[in-house]
Amino acid sequence: ALLFDYIYPAQNYAALYAEHKDNFNAYLEELIKAVANLHQVGIQQNDLHFKNFLLHENTTYVLDPASIKSNASRQPLRES
Repeated sequence: ALLFDYIYPAQNYAALYAEHKDNFNAYLEELIKAVANLHQVGIQQNDLHFKNFLLHENTTYVLDPASIKSNASRQPLRES
């Protein structure tokens, strides 16, 4: 709950999509950048869906830590 207090009033990307369907590309670009940044440091969110990402003040936060994996070397992820 502490994180949610810190980033209140964040919105998840599902809510953003519902509110901004016609102008969602800018939000989607930010989400893709956030996921790419995670992959660059060897972190992978294994449960990718809009409700597992929050946007607050132009920063994207990743939720569901049980679905987040990191490779031990912290090297960028590669295609399988």
